[in-house]
Amino acid sequence: MKTTIKILILTLCFNLNLFANDFVIGYESFQKKDYVKAEEYYKKACDTGIFKACYNLGYMYEQGQGVEQNFDKAIEIHSKACDNANINSCYSIALMYYYGKGFKQNDIKAYEFFHRGCSLEDGNSCNQLANMIYYGKGVKQDYKNASEYYKKACDNNNLDSCLELANMYQKGEGVNQDYSKSTEIFLKLCDKGFTKACHNLGFMYHQGYGIKQDYIKAREFFKKACDSNNFASCLNLGIMYELGLGGQKDSFKSKESYEKACDGGEVNACYTLGLLYDSGIGLFYDLKNGIKQDDTKVKTLYKKACDGKIELACKKYDLLNDKVIPIGGIQIPPTKSFYQIQNRAYIHRLLNPRKTLQWNFVPN
Repeated sequence: MKTTIKILILTLCFNLNLFANDFVIGYESFQKKDYVKAEEYYKKACDTGIFKACYNLGYMYEQGQGVEQNFDKAIEIHSKACDNANINSCYSIALMYYYGKGFKQNDIKAYEFFHRGCSLEDGNSCNQLANMIYYGKGVKQDYKNASEYYKKACDNNNLDSCLELANMYQKGEGVNQDYSKSTEIFLKLCDKGFTKACHNLGFMYHQGYGIKQDYIKAREFFKKACDSNNFASCLNLGIMYELGLGGQKDSFKSKESYEKACDGGEVNACYTLGLLYDSGIGLFYDLKNGIKQDDTKVKTLYKKACDGKIELACKKYDLLNDKVIPIGGIQIPPTKSFYQIQNRAYIHRLLNPRKTLQWNFVPN
């Protein structure tokens, strides 16, 4: 009897190893772009209960990678894996319904599969579920319920949910307002390199938002975020350097920060940089000697900001291109003297450029 049991166990182990080997062959074939062989061996492994193979096979049909795209097959195979607790397949089905990929968009189905994934402790599914509840997409809006799912997602290492949870503590949405908890979460996220959290900490310290106002710390957090290419932080850092908040004024560093932000798509930074080149502030213009600005560069910056829907940049761009525009009910005609220092300063005062500097402090 014992011998028979041993033989059965050995046979079972052998078969499991064989099935697992089918998955390995499928995976290696996929990496080598031998998709025909990958499909064959993933199917073998999936049919014998290797559900990560089902997910990979479903992915191939969903993306049309190496096989003809077939959403019906993708759903069928993903469903088999999801029914057997494969969180990636549950999440894939949910996204297909959420975005209407291959099927009519269906929030109810998306919610169902996000919920199934979340019940399996998948942080991504919990995050998407929380988003649907927070915004009332396909379900009744419920901040308290959303906060619970954001917490569950955060506990399962979804950093976006941690950020949202911190924001909810900050605003008192669905939870008791608690700035200390919000700050604690932001600090942990910032330490992990999550730049949005560093940006938000910069905002909080600059504004004294729930914590003691501290321009030095605000500058430090904006710099940390900017160094990791958070371009909203680069814009804010440039303003702090320019105005001397949290340290000495530094026109060179201000310029560098604005340029990085502008290159990264922050159109307010392009406009602000254009103002500095145009009006001759700091490094860009020697007011005493009346050195002429680089009008080509100024035009480029204003045009970029104008394309980004910055209205004042459009007005300034029109002025530089000899167009007549109304300012405060006054028609400002183009003149040759416009390019002289005094007239430029007059135009800048009319357009009130300093009010256009935006901190962009929006916890997100």
